[in-house]
Amino acid sequence: LVEHAQALACAAFDALDCEGLARVDMFLAGGDLVVNELNTMPGFTAISMFPRMWQESGMDYPTLVDYLLQDALRRSVLLNYNAALGTQFACLSCCGTSDVGY
Repeated sequence: LVEHAQALACAAFDALDCEGLARVDMFLAGGDLVVNELNTMPGFTAISMFPRMWQESGMDYPTLVDYLLQDALRRSVLLNYNAALGTQFACLSCCGTSDVGY
């Protein structure tokens, strides 16, 4: 169930072309997971649900903040590089996939 929820969250994140962070809320209905909403601006204090969920997966708050900042910097570099070339880019998703090499 956990792996299915993670895959569903990544699929929703990618389908909406999100960047950075989001919290995907789901219901368990009749044994099926249903996406309720995708929050692109979740609370982000050390006690908010978004960092607490990452803590449960093994990533502490300082590491999460560092990861998000590094990801934003990578996307900024790609955006500037591709803008200079006049091309489009695909950015990293929550699943760690990318259509662009570094």
